[in-house]
Amino acid sequence: MVSYYDKNKELVKQRTKDWQRDNPDKVKEYNSDPINIEKKKEYVKNNPNKRKQTLDNYYAKNKELCNERNRLNYQKNRESYLLKAKLKLENQRNRLYDILGGKKCVKCGYVGLALNFEHINNDGAQDRKIIGNSKKQLYYYLNHPEEAKQKLQVYCANCNWEKELTLRSSQS
Repeated sequence: MVSYYDKNKELVKQRTKDWQRDNPDKVKEYNSDPINIEKKKEYVKNNPNKRKQTLDNYYAKNKELCNERNRLNYQKNRESYLLKAKLKLENQRNRLYDILGGKKCVKCGYVGLALNFEHINNDGAQDRKIIGNSKKQLYYYLNHPEEAKQKLQVYCANCNWEKELTLRSSQS
């Protein structure tokens, strides 16, 4: 037996939207009730795929609106977004330093801001072709720590430049 809701799904949805539009105070009261907030959190926690599907459907139907909202939100909170991105990148770099043995030049022992990740076998250009730019390489090596230990080391800017000049002079 098919239920009324299943037979009239679109009609019920439209009536619900109309009621919500006509009763914003009651909707606000319902949404601010701590019991209902907990129920929503529990539902989202227990139904992640359904929640994702709902959001994906909404985005597909309202792509222009979502993009505009995101653009305006970014403009309004640009400094916050940039700070979060900077902190995230710094955190990831620190995790890779930890994988490679710490924030210290392996050649001279320098500890400071002028540290770089250096390719042991001078195959950085090859890595850029295969993996991509430095940010993509950072993500890659965080997900492949054993490979990072084999291919990378921590050098200060001076030792890195010294190695580069030595390689250039030996090639010519």
